[in-house]
Amino acid sequence: MSDVERFIAERFALIEEGIAHERTLSSFAALVDDANRALISPVSDATGSPLQAMATLLKLSNLAIGKYQYQRRHPRLLAHPFGLILECANACQLTCPGCIHGGRSDIPPGAPWEKTLLGNSLADTIIDRHGPFALSTRFFNWGEPLLNPRTPEYIRYARSYMMRTSVSTNLSLRFDERALVASGLDYLILSIDGATQRTYGRYRRGGDLSLVLENVKRLVRAKRALGTATPHLVWQYLLFDHTLEEVELATNLASNLGVNEINFARPYDVSATDPGITIPASLPCNRVLFSYDGQQIALAAQEMMTALNGKIAESYAIPWTRRVDNASFDVPSDSAQGGCQWTYKNIVYSAEGDVYPCCRANYGEQGTIFAPKGDIDANADPFNSSRYRDVRARFATGASPPPLDETCCDRCDHVDSLPNVNNQQIPAYFQIVDTARILPQNVIAMLAQW
Repeated sequence: MSDVERFIAERFALIEEGIAHERTLSSFAALVDDANRALISPVSDATGSPLQAMATLLKLSNLAIGKYQYQRRHPRLLAHPFGLILECANACQLTCPGCIHGGRSDIPPGAPWEKTLLGNSLADTIIDRHGPFALSTRFFNWGEPLLNPRTPEYIRYARSYMMRTSVSTNLSLRFDERALVASGLDYLILSIDGATQRTYGRYRRGGDLSLVLENVKRLVRAKRALGTATPHLVWQYLLFDHTLEEVELATNLASNLGVNEINFARPYDVSATDPGITIPASLPCNRVLFSYDGQQIALAAQEMMTALNGKIAESYAIPWTRRVDNASFDVPSDSAQGGCQWTYKNIVYSAEGDVYPCCRANYGEQGTIFAPKGDIDANADPFNSSRYRDVRARFATGASPPPLDETCCDRCDHVDSLPNVNNQQIPAYFQIVDTARILPQNVIAMLAQW
């Protein structure tokens, strides 16, 4: 263990003790600030980049604050979400059964979203707010992100905050594959449920498999032309009864096309929308990895560090203690009962800028908008909106909501499901961005366990 590793381990041992025993958030924040002040110089020397050091310490300390508050179920958070879900397009050119863009009967007429593309100003505002603290951004939710020609710009901007990035696409459209690859995108999920048009089109309604496969070839060629291992291409194949017969054919096709892996996954039940599309009783879910170039992935991470955003320094300059308002943050420890990880760890934005509590929230339901677009425009804190605080408090105490204040969280059957960006991904994130190899594994493991 190097000297800087040992120094980091010693400081975070104090933070771990503070998570368990510090009585107030203000005293714990002071402990975290002390660690950051002590570590900034040696981490800067080790990485050769003050901005990389600041980003690393901001993200580590945000996880520590988040763990402290989650264990006490604080309704109002000093910690920022470490996962960001940002919809690039509130629209899709396909009409898959079960999707809100597929004519679902449970989505009421006039539901509060429009077919909108995420604009530059809003994207920058959202990424500026959360980027210094978050680990990853998923540029998709219900819509098709490649409908927005600016999606590569948003990916590049998110990476300037040392965030990992991912996109999921149906790939049944024309787009600029070279711009997408050049953006530095880390992970691209290709939603292709079949190896023939007959099978594929039964669920991916309106999709053109020949166009999809041609786009896969174009992406592979663009990666080779640009000399990059990213994005990691994942063919995601949903296992319905009607898609099972083409699993082997799809595996061979994926290998021949040059994608990095194929993932056979469990779908959501869509039989309420189409009773003819069913899920088999036994699912052969598995992942077949064809290629992974760790050295090239490491090079991509090093390139990301050369273009970090100067605004990281502005966030680092504000100590955690200056952000604390004791009366608003601290709650009695005996209130820590239940909770949903989504409301502490991730935040979801529509392309219009409305905030939703998770990826499962149907845009048309009552009580799904947790902060309107105006909050981000007015520089308010959407992660601490009154609805967020009320829901966290109700989960913690077991209280029932007032009839007029019921939210989608109060009706949810998936409380405490894993967020899209979850603790299992924390070690993998730091393994990639820790280009100087200075972060002790026991520190990362401690920050990932909550």
